[in-house]
Amino acid sequence: MMRRVDFEGVVVDVFQPPAEFTRINPLGQVPVWVPGDGGGDGNAAIPDSTLILRELGLDEGLATDRRVRSVLAVGVMEQTVRHFLESRQASPDRDTLAECIDTIAATLTRLEGGGDDGGGVWDLADWDLAIACQYLDLRLPEKVAGWKWRERFPGLARHLSLAMDHPSHGPVFHETAPPA
Repeated sequence: MMRRVDFEGVVVDVFQPPAEFTRINPLGQVPVWVPGDGGGDGNAAIPDSTLILRELGLDEGLATDRRVRSVLAVGVMEQTVRHFLESRQASPDRDTLAECIDTIAATLTRLEGGGDDGGGVWDLADWDLAIACQYLDLRLPEKVAGWKWRERFPGLARHLSLAMDHPSHGPVFHETAPPA
C-alpha cells in the first residue's frame, strides 16, 4: 500500500548533535520522527525506522518471518555502526572489531536468500535489507572487513541491485550510494 506522508526533513550531525536533537532523542538514533507538534517536550519522538513505519501503519500484514528479516537487517546496520565507531577510537579494541565482523557475517549468512526475486511487491524487510547492504558498502569496505561482502553473499548483492533498479526507490539508492 502506498501512502503519502508529509514531513519536514532535518539533517543532523549525529556526532555533534544540537541540544534540541538530544533533548527529544536522548539515544541519538536516526531516523527519528516527531509527529505533529511533538508535544512540546519531545516525548512524542519516535526513533527507529521500524517503529516509525509501524506508527504510520505501513508494516500492516507483515508476516513474522518478514519482521525477523527486517530486524536482522537493522541489526547488521547497528553492528556496522558499532564497528565504525570503535574503529575511530584512539586505540580500537581488536576483539570488539572482530566480534562485530563475525556477527555481521553470521547475520548476512542467515539473510542470504529469501529476499524479493524482482517480481513481487517489496515490503519493509526488503527495503531494510537493501539499505543494510548499501550501508555495508559505505562503512565496511573490503579493506576493513577483510572480505568482499558482494562475493561472499551474491544473493544479497543481487537484492541490492534490484533495489537500485526499482522504479519507486531506485533513484534514491543511486543518489545515496557511497563513492566507488
